[in-house]
Order: sequence, then C-alpha cells, then structure tokens
Amino acid sequence: MSAETTPSASQRPLAGQRYRLSAGIEPALDLAATFAEARLKGTLVKDEPDTHIWKADIQGIGPSWWKEYGIPRAARPFKLLSRSRSEREWAALESMHSAGLPVPRPILYAEWRRLGALSSSLVVTGDIPDTITLESLLASAAIDEAVKHQACRNLGRLAHEMHDKGFVHFRLVPRNVLIEQTPERRVWLLDTPYSCRWKAMPPKASRRYDLAQVCSINGGMKSFYAEEVLAAYIAASEEPWDTGRILAASKRRRKAARIALHTLARATGHTYSRS
Repeated sequence: MSAETTPSASQRPLAGQRYRLSAGIEPALDLAATFAEARLKGTLVKDEPDTHIWKADIQGIGPSWWKEYGIPRAARPFKLLSRSRSEREWAALESMHSAGLPVPRPILYAEWRRLGALSSSLVVTGDIPDTITLESLLASAAIDEAVKHQACRNLGRLAHEMHDKGFVHFRLVPRNVLIEQTPERRVWLLDTPYSCRWKAMPPKASRRYDLAQVCSINGGMKSFYAEEVLAAYIAASEEPWDTGRILAASKRRRKAARIALHTLARATGHTYSRS
C-alpha cells in the first residue's frame, strides 16, 4: 500500500469520528455512528485509493449514497484553503435542487482537516431508484430503439432547461446521466462538483462544451443518438448552432475547452458560495 494514497475501505479502521459535519441534516446527528452503520451494512460500490462509495439504507436518512474522497498525503500541505470535492458537490446539488433541476437530494457533507489542511471529505446524497445510466441504456441490445431515442430527446430538453436556469455542468457525459425506467424516461444529472452558475444564460461557448461532452461522436455516442439530443436542445433554445462542430469535437479539443472555460468561470466568480 502506497504512503501517497488513502488506504482502501477494507484496510482502514472505521474513522467517522474524525469528520466534522459541515452542512445538511440535523447537527445533532451522531455522524460517526451513522457513517459506521453505512459502511458496515451498506454495499461497497467503489473502492479506489482515494475514493470509497457505499450504497446504504439508513434509518432516518433512507436509501442513500455515501461518498468519501481522500487526499494523497503529499498533496495535503497544499490543501490548506482548498474547498473539498464534497463541499463543491453539496453546494452544486443544493443550488440545482433548489432551482428545480432533477439531481440527487443533497443530505449532508462533512470534512476532516488537520491543522486546517484537508485530509478527506464525505458527501451523502439520496438514491434515485429504478434508473439506468444513459451510457448503459444506449449500449443495451435488449432495450428498444424507441426508448433510446426518447431518452435522448429528454436529455436535450433537460440540457436546455439547465442552461436556461444558469447552470453549466462541465461533466455532462453519458455515464453521468440517469434515465428512469418508466414510460416517461425522466432524466437525472449526476457528478456535479465542477458545475458553475450564472445569473443569466451562460456563455454560448460553455453551453457548447456541455453539448460536445455528451454528443461528440469522438466521445463514443453514435451520431443518430447525438442528433436527437441536439435537435431537442435546439428546438427549445431557438438559437442557431453548428451541430457539425459539436458532433466532431475531438477529445483533445474538449479537454482544452474544459480547462479554459472552467478556469474562466471560476476566475469570474461563477462558482457556488461557501456554506
């Protein structure tokens, strides 16, 4: 086990007592005991050096996802004033949820800091039952094509609604989109810690980046699905868009756009305020 990473979930002792509840449900919650219960009774879904995720059904909280993000030891001295991923995800979910967008319910977030330096953080969100990722839905041979096209149209309309309410996701890829397995095929958005918000419609370049992330055929989406997403988005926006540019955006171009546009958004104050 490397000294530069957080031990795996199976290698570490229960350590909920080190976290300080920063925002969320009743402050009187015994976070150490509740986190221990989630870890012991829940299902460990992801166990990577610096990311541990459990799915659990906890009395008083309900079905939920417990996501713990560690900071490598070598990086901790540089995290004295940094916002944790959990805080950023919490703030984004709270803002998007309040705006009426379909995102997981934010329940709580907590941090562990030693002498002010961030060591790890925890965010807990509500579960969204009976869903499948857009990535899995489009890849499944067992799912009817009409269902896939309906889901793509719904995503296009939701992407426009999100932008119209001032948000840019910045990680809008098929694996971060959930589709309800109901006749309506409602769409939900995941993985929001990099999202930003404007008071009005965000810049077109940032909106184009979101669309390229999810629709680019170089990113893996088949062109006829991507065209459904874009057609629904354009119908809602009533703006001219160069769909060919979006569909053909290369991985290198999208990466360069993400770095430039997200850095600009942060520098111009379009992140969420601290809780």
